[in-house]
Amino acid sequence: MLKSEAKTRSTGRNSEKVKTNIPCFRCGICCTGYQIYMYRDEANKLAEHLGITLMEFENEYLDTHWPGVDTVVIRHYAGRCPFLEQPVDSIMGLCRIHAFKPYCCREWRASLDRKECRQGLSRYWGLSVNESGKLTGSPEDVLCFQTFLEFLNEEEDV
Repeated sequence: MLKSEAKTRSTGRNSEKVKTNIPCFRCGICCTGYQIYMYRDEANKLAEHLGITLMEFENEYLDTHWPGVDTVVIRHYAGRCPFLEQPVDSIMGLCRIHAFKPYCCREWRASLDRKECRQGLSRYWGLSVNESGKLTGSPEDVLCFQTFLEFLNEEEDV
């Protein structure tokens, strides 16, 4: 979804207060800052979902510098998770493995308290969060972001 599309979905509400825990707005910042960590059995399941062997998965995606025996780490490509697609001019990152993503990704909770989410707000929406947890920015951008969150909530309910 482009930011301009979110603007066209505006509902007319202009409340700037947003709760601390919010739906992931798919900015992809966490996918650039962290590497996926998982147990080997989860890596095997991921390889199966991708339709490749565990050996192919290990050669293509695993960080060979990781010292773990029972655990593995996905290496980054071009500074991000290899499963993150960030279309040009889009405010949303697309996870190619979202339907079967690893436990560490499923447990990530977006929050206005997280620096990664704040970076995404700033980079893609031109917004920030003040000390009282209130979104700050132009009223149009705040409304646009809130409308986008509603869109994401609707999408999750389907």
